[in-house]
Amino acid sequence: MYNMKMANKNTYHCNQSTFGIELFEPSDPFPLLYISQRALSDQRCFIEVYRIKTVYDDVTSEYKSFSVEKVQTVFLPAMKYENSLGNANCVIDPEDGFMYTYSRNNNTAEDNYKKCKISKFAIPDIHNEVVYLEDKDILSSFMIDCSALNMQGGCINDGILYIGQGFPAVGYVFLNVVDLANRALLARIDLQKYQVNWEPEGCFFFDNSVMLAHTDAINRISIR
Repeated sequence: MYNMKMANKNTYHCNQSTFGIELFEPSDPFPLLYISQRALSDQRCFIEVYRIKTVYDDVTSEYKSFSVEKVQTVFLPAMKYENSLGNANCVIDPEDGFMYTYSRNNNTAEDNYKKCKISKFAIPDIHNEVVYLEDKDILSSFMIDCSALNMQGGCINDGILYIGQGFPAVGYVFLNVVDLANRALLARIDLQKYQVNWEPEGCFFFDNSVMLAHTDAINRISIR
């Protein structure tokens, strides 16, 4: 999706951003922003949490732009074969107030992308600057019967998780539709039928449709 440079000068590739449900300060214009990032050498994927602040003009005292301030880093449990938390991306459900990850087992080449695991976590207390989650913090999890290759840019609406996947070079572009309550993959929508001929990068829900962002456009995907 994009790259992010950390304080240690390393650049990490990020495939998922999602707004939370909490304002860091009551005056903030947006809820906190959670950006998922790939695992470090210890096999822990992590999430950087940012506060978005309004910047005002010193002379006119009018709104001029936005700035961001990192307020928290959340480390997910270290990836193991049992928890399948490799390349984990987090999405926050604005209605039930929980954090969900979609991830894969990348311990072995044979099982690397065969299944996608959905895991549920409580959103960490924002007043803790650094949080290390462990396996005991996984509230529930389940597998969906599809490859986890090239999944990114998910969103949740009305208990349904939508995840973009693939790109034309590998022969497919899908929107995966997952029912979180019933722990089931409802559909894999072929996005090439919607003229989505690029890698899906993100999505959001608007007017009873999924709005899918990719390299050079936003497509409306009807799901009713």
